[in-house]
Amino acid sequence: MTQMLKDIYNMFTDKCKNGCKDKYQPEPAWSPWSAWSNCDVSCGRGLKNRKRLCNSPAPAPGQNYCPGKPMEMESCNMGDCCVDGNWTPWNTWSSCSATCGQGFQQRARTCSNPSPNSCGMKCPGPGTDVRNCQGLASCCVDGNWSPWMTWGACSATCGQGFQERGRICNSPAPNHCGRSCSGPEKEMQPCSSGQNCCLDGNWSSWSRWAPCSATCGQGVSSRKRRCDNPSPNFCGNTCPGPADEQRQCGNQNSCCKDGNWSPWNTWSSCSQSCGDGLRSRIRRCDNPAPNFCGQRCPGSPYDTISCKERDCCEKDIRDFRPNFPACGRKPDKANTAEPERFVDFKQMTGSYSCTP
Repeated sequence: MTQMLKDIYNMFTDKCKNGCKDKYQPEPAWSPWSAWSNCDVSCGRGLKNRKRLCNSPAPAPGQNYCPGKPMEMESCNMGDCCVDGNWTPWNTWSSCSATCGQGFQQRARTCSNPSPNSCGMKCPGPGTDVRNCQGLASCCVDGNWSPWMTWGACSATCGQGFQERGRICNSPAPNHCGRSCSGPEKEMQPCSSGQNCCLDGNWSSWSRWAPCSATCGQGVSSRKRRCDNPSPNFCGNTCPGPADEQRQCGNQNSCCKDGNWSPWNTWSSCSQSCGDGLRSRIRRCDNPAPNFCGQRCPGSPYDTISCKERDCCEKDIRDFRPNFPACGRKPDKANTAEPERFVDFKQMTGSYSCTP
């Protein structure tokens, strides 16, 4: 309040100290409303308020207070509050899952103390807990046979046969650590229908003739049959006659294979280094070779022709026949060395002739 207002106020109050009528005293009035406060919750629905003061002006002594309320409230909504889930206490342990051997117990809890809302965290950890049972005795169960079943039908409608019966290892069946039943699961005994049923054998149809044993000349083909249409039983007669038969086959043409020569080998070197000699070549009777009844190749496997590499000189002849007489010829004056003298060496006749 400014000083001027204070002076005016004091002036009016002084005039009325002696009981004068205060017709100039102003009525008390409210100040303007304050701003709304923050919502009193951070999420969900809450309240907010605003206030005012009775000081515009304040009531004078003897005056009534400002009419109305100094504060008013209204609801506010800050949006959904996230509620994290929390586990309920564990349930008691369940009964053991087995009465012997190995078993387990379990307990549970629920995420409902409280349950999480749409934006809340789920409860951490598992909702179930399992532990092994303690102190259980071993529970191995050995197997035991059920009673024998009735005997089956006889296997033979006549004569001697057999029949069998069985039993099952299920009274009780052995468990995972129990022993299986001892003894046979089935047993047999002989039986008889009381009727004689000797059954004689009868031949099946002949098989096809086998291929001929020879591709040329004379051979043999065979075929077989079985005594199984039906087979004779223990007292029946076997099939009469042979179980196989043979017949001759093949053509009348001989299958002897004559020999034929292979090509000649290349000619050999001349048998003499000078004078008359021979070259030779060979061939083999293997194209083809004759078989056990075939003709051998006609002619000789060897062939020769005469050859002559060069004439033989006297030196060559002396090397061959040391006692061969020398042919006379005067030496050349221009050369003191004796000139070579050449001869024709006739190997087959043994004759020699000197050439001047």
